[in-house]
Amino acid sequence: MRQFDKADFACDAEADACICPASQERGHRFTRKQNGKAIRFYWSSRCEGCVLKGKCTKSKEQCSRRWEHEDLPERAQHRLEKDPTQLALRSISVEHP
Repeated sequence: MRQFDKADFACDAEADACICPASQERGHRFTRKQNGKAIRFYWSSRCEGCVLKGKCTKSKEQCSRRWEHEDLPERAQHRLEKDPTQLALRSISVEHP
């Protein structure tokens, strides 16, 4: 049985929450600095009775962690996928030969 990974959890920036594969909202609990980055922690107390819990976690609750600026690389990747020619153009015009 495949365990869920980070890609299986959606992030709702407006609600400041993560949404698990069971469509349960995990609210922001606290923020902690790790390696100079602010990491936001999310979890829900509804994990205990979830039917997908076996694929999610063995602990009482699943905790999701997210860098506070994690949307920046995701947005850059989305722009690159939208127009792959931009990478070649950038490497020609910006990077030193």
